[in-house]
Amino acid sequence: MPKATRTMPISGVYAIQNAISGRIYVGSAANVGLRWHTHRHMLRYGKHHSPAMQRSWTKHGPKAFSFRILEIVGSTADLYVREQHWIDALNAACPRRGFNVLPNAGGPRGHKRTAQSIAKQSAATKGRSLTPEHAANVRAALLQRNQTPEMRAAASKRATERNKARRGIKTGPMSDAQKAASSKAHKGIKPAFSAEHRAFLRAKAIERNRVKGQGRLF
Repeated sequence: MPKATRTMPISGVYAIQNAISGRIYVGSAANVGLRWHTHRHMLRYGKHHSPAMQRSWTKHGPKAFSFRILEIVGSTADLYVREQHWIDALNAACPRRGFNVLPNAGGPRGHKRTAQSIAKQSAATKGRSLTPEHAANVRAALLQRNQTPEMRAAASKRATERNKARRGIKTGPMSDAQKAASSKAHKGIKPAFSAEHRAFLRAKAIERNRVKGQGRLF
């Protein structure tokens, strides 16, 4: 059986098994190498959708798990059919023998969620906010995804030219002459903020000053 990688995709049905307990997980993907990488990432950070496999991974460690391709499937339309065959053949959905959460191929896809499960997920994520670093990464990824190849090439060219122009320029405290020139250049220029944005900045400044005032000793 050929080895699947993220750069050389193989469509088929795969199995993840714990060598200590013998329990097994069966899944299918158009790129089984990429899917195995995704499983490991989720398990490493304790976010896998199979609680049983997550507990087993945490208890025994990654070295106890093996990954193998059960069957190469040429047509992605047949993936779920073959996945179902192997789930049944290996008892992957059995609580004692397998890690699969659902007995049907395709995982939660096509599985109707109950009102209780929807409410539970909503309560778990309510009030959760992204860190500034995570938000910046998401924003950059979205911008990168929405750019055409021409836009990315143009942005790369601008960055290269900007770096060349900055090369050899020493940075440091501005001199009095530079400060005066900068002040003169920006004099009369108003920031293009909307009324809502200005109100938001004003409220943030008031709140920041209030917090600083509460921390003063005198």
